Amino acid sequence: MSEYQEIQAQIAELQRKAATIRATERAAAFATINSLMATFDISTTELSKEQRVAKIPRSAKEVTQAHKVPAKYRDAAGNEWSGRGLQPRWLKAAIANGTVMESFLI
Repeated sequence: MSEYQEIQAQIAELQRKAATIRATERAAAFATINSLMATFDISTTELSKEQRVAKIPRSAKEVTQAHKVPAKYRDAAGNEWSGRGLQPRWLKAAIANGTVMESFLI
């Protein structure tokens, strides 16, 4: 038998042992769970309810509704910018023409 075949045989044997051990430990886990459920009077319905509550995402309104930031910069034409994100075109153009950004502060 080649070394590869020996290793494959060992792998198969270890997988069989692992499956047996897993089944034994799984049975013990079920016994523990059932005992705790009986002790604390927990039903399977309550368990699935708890899982649903934990997985409920926040509503779309909560996720998309952002706090509006007041404007920090304004030009003579009434264009405003909060100072967050990319500079708007009107501000970039004014700075390119030599205007100081601080002159737009509100």
